[in-house]
Amino acid sequence: MARSFELQQLRAKVRKRFLIEAELDLFPDSLLDEWINESIQDLRVELSNNDVEFYMTPVSGTLTAGVVAGMAHGALPLPDDAWAVYGLQLLVNGEIVNVLPISFQERNDYQSGTTKTGVPAGYHVTNIGTENDDDVDDGSIILSPAPDSAYAYTLWYLASWQDLVEDDDVFNSIAGCENWVVWDVGVKVACRIDDSKNQEKTALRERELAMKRTLKSIKRVNRGGPVRRRDTRAERGR
Repeated sequence: MARSFELQQLRAKVRKRFLIEAELDLFPDSLLDEWINESIQDLRVELSNNDVEFYMTPVSGTLTAGVVAGMAHGALPLPDDAWAVYGLQLLVNGEIVNVLPISFQERNDYQSGTTKTGVPAGYHVTNIGTENDDDVDDGSIILSPAPDSAYAYTLWYLASWQDLVEDDDVFNSIAGCENWVVWDVGVKVACRIDDSKNQEKTALRERELAMKRTLKSIKRVNRGGPVRRRDTRAERGR
């Protein structure tokens, strides 16, 4: 199912597929490596947004009980390397409970009268990290209602891609994903040259087909049944 590729293998595929083996001045290894890493990150995001959880990272901890000062919600720090958040679950009285994503406009909808705490039913990423001179402060996630107890949690997120640097650094994915990466780099190659052969058009079409084939292959790997949805409205007052 899974298949790994070294950076030098991906680079060689790009050079061979787009006939640029000898064009070291126009396409130095450093430039191709930059494009390959960009494309791998884009692939991970694309798959994650299509409900493919292969690249999810779980982080666990304990919530801080109580509201943010002057607000009707609580907060959870965003991991430093988080690219996107895809799920949050709590341990409540021995039961694992999903916290659902909510819109920013819903952040105050879960309080009851003067009571602003309870079992969090919704979360929303409101700050990805604020620039502070040469550093970035921690980002934060809204929890609504604010936690009434220090619940154990697990946050599922897509971590930022750590660039491949050495020739033998590897990218691991389901077999076939490397084709999307190569064709995506091909779009960048075509944009850098006189595209008289319509390579950009071909690369865009083949990249789309590669994604479709990849998603079909992944669906064959994960043959789970229908997802059971739970009525979380009844849980808000818990």
